[in-house]
Amino acid sequence: MADFEHLQSSAERRMVQRTVASLVDPKRDLEHCRRTLAAVCSDESTAARAILQHVLSAAAKGGAKSACHAKLQQLNEIIDTLQEGPVRMGTFIEIRPPEPNSAVIRAAVILENGDSILPVVTDKELGDSLRCGNAVWLDAQARTVLFRAEADTVTGEIATFKSRITADRIELTLHHQEEEVFRVADTLRDQIDRGDVQPGARLLVCSRRRLAFSAVTPINGDSHFRFVDPSPVPDVVVERDIGCPPAYIQDLLEHIRAEMTVPEHGRRYGLRRMQTRLLAGVSGSGKSLSINGFIRATYELISELTGAPIDQIPKRVLRVRPSNVLNMWLGESDKNWDRSFDEADRLASETFCWNGRQWPLPAISVHEEIDGLARARGTSDATYDRIQTTALERLDHLSRNLGDKLIIFLFTTNILHECDVAFIRRAGGEIIEFGMLGKRQFEAILAKQLRGRPLQLGAPAEDDEKVSRICGDVTNWVFSSNGHDPGQLEVTFAGATSPVVKYRRDLLTAAIIDRSVQQAAKEACHLERFGCDTPGISRRMILSALVDQIQATCRQVTPFNVHNYLTLPDGARVASVRRIEQPEIPSFELESN
Repeated sequence: MADFEHLQSSAERRMVQRTVASLVDPKRDLEHCRRTLAAVCSDESTAARAILQHVLSAAAKGGAKSACHAKLQQLNEIIDTLQEGPVRMGTFIEIRPPEPNSAVIRAAVILENGDSILPVVTDKELGDSLRCGNAVWLDAQARTVLFRAEADTVTGEIATFKSRITADRIELTLHHQEEEVFRVADTLRDQIDRGDVQPGARLLVCSRRRLAFSAVTPINGDSHFRFVDPSPVPDVVVERDIGCPPAYIQDLLEHIRAEMTVPEHGRRYGLRRMQTRLLAGVSGSGKSLSINGFIRATYELISELTGAPIDQIPKRVLRVRPSNVLNMWLGESDKNWDRSFDEADRLASETFCWNGRQWPLPAISVHEEIDGLARARGTSDATYDRIQTTALERLDHLSRNLGDKLIIFLFTTNILHECDVAFIRRAGGEIIEFGMLGKRQFEAILAKQLRGRPLQLGAPAEDDEKVSRICGDVTNWVFSSNGHDPGQLEVTFAGATSPVVKYRRDLLTAAIIDRSVQQAAKEACHLERFGCDTPGISRRMILSALVDQIQATCRQVTPFNVHNYLTLPDGARVASVRRIEQPEIPSFELESN
C-alpha cells in the first residue's frame, strides 16, 4: 500500500492495485494484458503513471531473478563438465560389425598416441557419416564417440608413395628408410582412385597411427620447396657478358634441347637424362658467372621450345649452400642435405603446361662451395664424415634410380684437393677447370666489360674501334715480356731451394677485370662531373685500376690460402710466400696515353 499513498482516494488506490495485479499475473490472457497496458500508456493521469511505474519495477525484479537463475545453470554445467574431465581426440578408422545378439555399435578409433580402442557410437547417423581418417571427439574415458571434429586438420610426417597393395593399403618410404605398409585414409584413397596421386608423390602420414592421410599439395607456386631460388632469371647473356664461355654451357644446352624434343634418341643409346658437372677453380675465376649465364640460356631455350615468355616459366633452379644445410643439431644437417636431393627429384617430375601441351622441364640444382660439405673423410669433424656418407648414398641412389630425370647438378669448389675423392668420382660427371685467364680470354672479357661505356682515345674512332684498340693496348701491356713486370709474388715450395716468381698474368681472374673496370669507370665519371674536357675511360685508368686490384689481391695471399689465388702444381705444398716490392711509378705512367 505504501507505493500508492500519494494517490488522493482509497478507491483510486484499489483500482491501481487491481490493475497492477492483473498485468503481472502470468495466468491472465496476453491479449487482455496488452490492451490494458496500451490504455495505461496513453493515459496521462496520476493513477496510470503509478500503474506503469509498478509494472516496470516488477518486471526489473523478475529479470534479475531470471538472469541469476541462468548464470547458476551455466555454472552448474561447467562444474559437471570439469568433473567429467576433458574430451579426447582420435582418428576414426571404421565401424566394427556388431557382436551377435547385440545392438551396440562400436567404432575402431586410433588415439593420437597410437593406441587402438573400440568406443561406442550412440548416434547411428553420426556413425554413417564418418569416413576413415576423420577426426572425432571422445569422452574423457574414451568410451563414446561424441561428435566429429569440424575440420580434419592433420599434421605429421612426409613420406614417399611407392605402390598400392590393396584398396586400403599402400607401400611407402618414411625418412628414406625401408619400405613400410600404411593404411590409407578415405581422402587419399579417393585421390589415388582419381589418378591424382602417382608413385613418387609426397604423402602426409602419421607413423604412430600407421595411417596415410593425403597427398601434400602446395598452397601456391613453389611454397613447398625450401631450396628453390625465388630470384628473377639472371640477366647474364652468355654471348654478351662472358668472354670465352666454357664449353660445358653449350654442351648442356644441347642435351636439354634433345631431351625436350627427341628424348627417344638418348634412350636408344642408354644415355642418362641426369647430368653432373663439377666446376673447380680459384675464387673469382668465373664459375658463378658461367652458372648464371647457363641458367639464363636454359630459360631462353625453354621459352624458344614452348613459346612461353620467360616470366611465365616456373622456377627451375635450386641453390644449395653450406649455410642452409649445416645445422647445430645432430642429424639435421643430414636431413637438410637429403631434402635438397628430394626437391630436385620433385622439381624434375613436374611438367609445364603451355598452349595445351605438357612439357618436361629440366631442374637445375646448384651446389655452391661444395668443399664445405664434401670434405675428405677423416680430416675434420666426424659430423662432416656423416654428412659426406649421406651425400655419397644419395648420389649413388640418383645414379641408379634417377637417371631418367632431367636434372642438371652443378657443383662448385675453390679447393678441389680438399674434396673427398669418392664424392668427386660421383659428382664429377665432368670436371670443368677454371684457371687463370689466358691472353685471349683476358682480352675478350675486357672487351665485353668496356663495350657500351664512354671511352677516351687520342684520335677520333668508332666505338668498336675504340674498344679494340684500348683492349689491345691493355692486353699487350699486361702480357708483355717481364721487363714491364718485376713479378708480384715469390712462392717457395716445400723441398725446393729457389722460389718461383708469379707475375700479374698469373693472378688474373674475371672478378679482377670486373672490379678494375668499375674502378676506372668511377674515376672517369668523377672527372666528367667536374668538367673534364676529354670524358671517358682511358687506357691509363684501366691499367692503374688493374695494378691496384692485383696488388690488393697479393696482400691477401698467404702460404695457407695460396691455392685460392694461384694455379699450382698438383700435390704441391707451399712453404712460404713473399710479396715483391713494386716501383713507385708503374711503367705505363711513363708512357703517353
